Amino acid sequence: MMNTMFRKFHTFTPMFFGLFFLPNFVKVALPQDNFKNDFIESEFKQKEFDIIGNIEKSFEHIEWEPVLKKEGLIIQRKKLGKKSIFALKSTGILEAPIESIITLFRDTKRAYLWAPGLKQRTLLKNISELEAVVYDIHEMPWPCQDRDVVMFNSIKLLKSRKQIALISSSIENYKLDPRPGNKVRAELHYSFIGLTPISKNKTFVEFFIHVDPKGSIPKWLVNHIVKTRPYSFLKAIEKSASKTPANLGKDALKLVDLLRSILSNEKFISGSL
Repeated sequence: MMNTMFRKFHTFTPMFFGLFFLPNFVKVALPQDNFKNDFIESEFKQKEFDIIGNIEKSFEHIEWEPVLKKEGLIIQRKKLGKKSIFALKSTGILEAPIESIITLFRDTKRAYLWAPGLKQRTLLKNISELEAVVYDIHEMPWPCQDRDVVMFNSIKLLKSRKQIALISSSIENYKLDPRPGNKVRAELHYSFIGLTPISKNKTFVEFFIHVDPKGSIPKWLVNHIVKTRPYSFLKAIEKSASKTPANLGKDALKLVDLLRSILSNEKFISGSL
């Protein structure tokens, strides 16, 4: 029974690694005034900036602790301040085109086909092709309660990093939050996937995540179980994206084209970011 619980719990953190799914369908016409009533966009723009800043500059004095090196992927972790859950970092090369990886993340309807343990994903607000608010329910092993989370997801071109970044973080007190009483609300401090195409069918990935499942699960157990999960998650992306035809809208395609233009003028060296 304990082994079964461990196997199921292994899927929990990778679920949050796939939080960037954005709607891949025609934009629904909704009054912007209504949207502003329940979502203060400027606050989350600032939060995006803070996430990037934390990744680039915060806690530089703390060394990343090596966890795993396998099949070209490097997994590391570090404890951020007094927070007892480790932040995780992974870098490597995925055998899949950047366009297909972004297409995979945007396809909410088919996310369950490859995202481990994803029980339900609901689009709460389709802001644009590059931004959305979603609600996820993630299955947990008995006797743990399922976890849920509301997230703001965005896709950005970061010229200084030569990346298209898939950025996600939790939202609190969102007006459209279903908030069922039988779930434990997890906290996604940040999830950041930086993608850089290095050839037609290869993409360099730089992945950061810091998530707390909350509830009564001991923090030491969370840290022990999830420390190698980025490897499984990234390999799942690689497997699925390599079979996914590229299907990007004009806004996402524009970002990819701009990034390729930047890279054509500047030599990119993987691992140099």
